[in-house]
Amino acid sequence: MASLKAIESHLDPDPQVRQRRVDPAVRPQTEFCHSESSKDGTNPFEIRFQAEDAANPLNWSNERKWAYTLLVGVTMFNATFASTLPSGALRSITRAFYPTMAPIESALITTIFVGGCVLGPCFWAPLSEIKGRRMTYLVSTAAYTLMQLGCALATSTAMLLVFRFLSGAFASSALTNAGGVITDLFPPMSRGTPMISHFFDIQAGPIFGPLVGGIVGEKASWRWLFWLLMIIGCALEAALFLLDETYAPLILTQRAKQIRKEVGPRRSLKAILTVNLARPLVMMVTEPIVALATVYMSFVFSLMFMFFAIWPLIFSRIGIYGFDPVKTGLSFTPMGVGCLIAAFMIPYFNRFYVRKSREARRPVPEARLLPAFFVGPLLALGLFCSGWTARRDLHWILPMLAGLPIGCAMVLVFQGWLTYLGDAYGVHATSAIAATVMARSLAGATLPLATHWLVESLGGLGWTSTLLGGFSLIISPLPLIVYR
Repeated sequence: MASLKAIESHLDPDPQVRQRRVDPAVRPQTEFCHSESSKDGTNPFEIRFQAEDAANPLNWSNERKWAYTLLVGVTMFNATFASTLPSGALRSITRAFYPTMAPIESALITTIFVGGCVLGPCFWAPLSEIKGRRMTYLVSTAAYTLMQLGCALATSTAMLLVFRFLSGAFASSALTNAGGVITDLFPPMSRGTPMISHFFDIQAGPIFGPLVGGIVGEKASWRWLFWLLMIIGCALEAALFLLDETYAPLILTQRAKQIRKEVGPRRSLKAILTVNLARPLVMMVTEPIVALATVYMSFVFSLMFMFFAIWPLIFSRIGIYGFDPVKTGLSFTPMGVGCLIAAFMIPYFNRFYVRKSREARRPVPEARLLPAFFVGPLLALGLFCSGWTARRDLHWILPMLAGLPIGCAMVLVFQGWLTYLGDAYGVHATSAIAATVMARSLAGATLPLATHWLVESLGGLGWTSTLLGGFSLIISPLPLIVYR
């Protein structure tokens, strides 16, 4: 982590404010200090939280912490839900813009949203560490809501795609900052249970999206997909106004300004642009841990969206079993059940982390990676089963049940890697997570576009699933390498 230490003086919202590093296993003991000016003119004030300070988010009541956790979880669910919602009504959207909408453009309606998530984290993660989580959520959610208005009123394919891309860019704020909020609120030993909501929401959104999209597309105009997202966005914006700031360095900065009655030296715009905005990219390139997490999660994320592209080839009207849009959406149910199973396993993984930390008498971030050990084999199992059982002479329940291990794997990969990054990078966890969001979104926006070509080139779903499952097994050892 030498690269981060080199820019340590630029990392906090106010360089004069420092939060004492303590054993995360216990409640932080912080204090307010005042010292005389030094000869070199450095700031004479040092602001820290007092023990049991009510302003410290770690000292908030459990009820308040969980209210915040559930709300940011809903924002994350909404972001991933919006990514796949139009996929359930693609036929309606294509008919509305026929003959100007090409097949590749209809696929882009989903993937270009994910493409927007590549751009957003580069801005939202640093902003949350400069202006705080609350301001970042309010600005991004308001802009995201306005983009849904543009989608609903779109009169051309280009207009729809542009607003979908911008929607993804603004929605990515929730994916980037939700983990940071949980890190703000809970010490490492207590983060396991809150993360259940975090990881389930990431995967539940894409699963429910096609189902709701199919229902709305069948019963009403496709434009109501985006009116629905706009209504949800307005409700979230109203709820987010009720939140207080959770980012401790910013809270201390604001307190320091009140005590000193002066702002103190400010960082230049150049420092903000070159350090804060570049930090996710710098971490992706210079931090081996972040680089490995990025490679692993990018593959799994692209695999997830390729799986969503393969699913209609099995169950939809153009697929093997010929289901209507609503039944096709319901075919994702086993994947949702798999997500639930994995969510219920999280407390057991957290016990492993607590045991390892107590044995070492310090937090052991690497112990968070245990769930990731199972991701590769589960993905391979689901892909092999879905590819080779999807045949007209076999019952549709067989390939559908392949969604169970796929759903489990999707939750476990986030549980393992994101909690590990949160523990390893502390107040800069948001930037580390932003690096993975950017890379995995780029992979998720591009690789799935080749799914249909891959199926045709390899001669069917069986060999395509075998290829992808084989890659899943190849990358399986990566978490073990980091753990050791």
